[in-house]
Amino acid sequence: MRLWPSKEFSEEEKQKRQLSNLLEPQFQIFLRSDTHPLLAEAYKFRTAFKFLNIDRYYPVPRQRWDRETNHAEELATLPNDRPVSDYEASAREILNSLPLDDPIYAKYRPGLERHKNAIRETLIGKTLHPVANALDAFLRDPGKAGDADQPNLKEFWELTDPKVQELKTRLERLKETVQYGDPLVVTSRFGKGRVVVFLTTAGRAWNDWAGGSPASVTYPVVMLELQKFLSSVDTEQDKTVGTPLDLEVDSIRYEQKMHRYFQPEAREGDAPPAPPADNADPHAGLKDLGEQIGSIVSGRLLLSFDEARKPGIYVFELMQRPDVGVEARVEARAVAYNVDTANESDLRRASRDELEHAASGVLVHRPDSGTLRDQIANRQTDLSESAWFYLLFLIVLVIEQALAVHLSFHLRGNEALPPAQAVQPQATAA
Repeated sequence: MRLWPSKEFSEEEKQKRQLSNLLEPQFQIFLRSDTHPLLAEAYKFRTAFKFLNIDRYYPVPRQRWDRETNHAEELATLPNDRPVSDYEASAREILNSLPLDDPIYAKYRPGLERHKNAIRETLIGKTLHPVANALDAFLRDPGKAGDADQPNLKEFWELTDPKVQELKTRLERLKETVQYGDPLVVTSRFGKGRVVVFLTTAGRAWNDWAGGSPASVTYPVVMLELQKFLSSVDTEQDKTVGTPLDLEVDSIRYEQKMHRYFQPEAREGDAPPAPPADNADPHAGLKDLGEQIGSIVSGRLLLSFDEARKPGIYVFELMQRPDVGVEARVEARAVAYNVDTANESDLRRASRDELEHAASGVLVHRPDSGTLRDQIANRQTDLSESAWFYLLFLIVLVIEQALAVHLSFHLRGNEALPPAQAVQPQATAA
């Protein structure tokens, strides 16, 4: 896929964009994760990205982007600059589906009507960011306690009614489509390493990230974290048995569940697997571990797997939500689990230093240090090996035995034990 850069703005157009951004600051870059090691520090200063101008970049056609094959992750995204009219029909269709006349949701009706009118007003504007802000406010409105005209809509969106959850999903997807434009920073794996793509220049030719904007303070931080991220070992590719695996993906892009499979490790002597036939079941030879439901926190889908008890390959299948004009697809991620080698026996030859450290004071014989007899003959002796010490010890034992015999009670050979004295009973008074 060959990419072509976006159009080049004139100096007059650049000045207009900068002035508009100062009068009504909106995010010029959206950081998609606050935990990814590359942009976690920059996320703390994300407000500065409201004043960062990206003049040119390489647009990526999303319809032709095969995320399933490349396992690419979008870290930063540009705002959507398409006209509002492209999304007006979809927005009005969703607003007309609100359950305003359903008596079950009567207490939420004032809030639903207020946000419906607010979103309709943004649909007559020229830019999309007011529409995205209105949709976000609709989904996050906490209401006001004690005010019937401002009900808690966050409570409404948490209801278990399938109709409400379907409506919430449609609004979230519309908000993402309206808010996010082309990707700017993308990362993926290449072999056992990592690759990161910035779709704009590193210098100031196409943007002022490296200097000239408040967001420039994050530039050296991102470059430093980029070096660490690219040179570090990817621990997700190889884990030890018993180690939990945490997956974090975009809740708008993926369904709230994943399917788990397990392939045991190959044993010595096992026959090699036969090549898969055409139209063969991709799950053949895999043990089905069932589905797992994740949790959504701040727009991120969190899935934690802690059932790896045997070595082998664990496969996790995530269902992508269908994009506009594209069918939903399954994205598979495989992680190898091995036995912790630190707990296995170490069969290498122990060095002399290790033996002397383990048993301090013990004589260690080594073939290149002379014969064992010479080492024993040349070593220093102490008092415990002296013959006079053993003689003194023997004399003490003889004296101890003599004192024991002399002080003990012994009968002569013709003597008997004295008879026991008879005890006469005393008369008792009548």
